[in-house]
Amino acid sequence: MRAEEILDKNLRNLEKQLNRASNSTIKVIIVLLHFVPLREFILVKNNEDDFWNAYLGSDKLGELVLRYNKVKYVYFGHVDPRYLTRREIVVKGIRFINVDVSNGIGNIYILDI
Repeated sequence: MRAEEILDKNLRNLEKQLNRASNSTIKVIIVLLHFVPLREFILVKNNEDDFWNAYLGSDKLGELVLRYNKVKYVYFGHVDPRYLTRREIVVKGIRFINVDVSNGIGNIYILDI
């Protein structure tokens, strides 16, 4: 299976889970991802392929999550610090937080929900 096919399969699964949670009485959704969901986190050095090559990040993940009002937090990792531009960003009220622990970078987040 090619990388794009794997991504599409994972997007479909995530969308099903987000739909199910959104249509329930759950008030806050926290999304945990392995890969980078927003281009803003990745330093593109040479060309547009750097975003994809730097650990298989995809804007499609961020675009999907941003469609759901109940999502308030997105945690992800898998970013080499050499490519990282920031640790956290807020988009449309959703906190996207990189929790990668590479090279001794540690993170502890406590949520008050």
